Amino acid sequence: MIGDAALRIEPERLPYASLDLGQAWTSLTNLPMVFAVWAGRKEIMTAEFAAALAASSKYGMTHMNDIVVHEAKARNFSEAVVRQYLTHYIKFDLNEDCYKAIDIYLKKSALFEPTLV
Repeated sequence: MIGDAALRIEPERLPYASLDLGQAWTSLTNLPMVFAVWAGRKEIMTAEFAAALAASSKYGMTHMNDIVVHEAKARNFSEAVVRQYLTHYIKFDLNEDCYKAIDIYLKKSALFEPTLV
């Protein structure tokens, strides 16, 4: 589960086994799990698009309190839960370990050959 659904459950209370992919990845690699990034192909990501992405991120960071208040009401969560999620669990800047983790993931996933069942 991801997103709001994941925030509404307590895995230890589920009647079946669950796996935290982020925790499993970190145990395996000793690196953070990068679940998503804002990215684009080099030939498409002009300076204008890069600036727009950076401006959007900056806007979100400078308006975090407003976003927390709005999203808590809109999603029926406490402000504390939304604030913790947006300021603790989501990282808006990638560090060297994040890039290492992405590189490992890309290399390992290139070895995987999917099969249709």
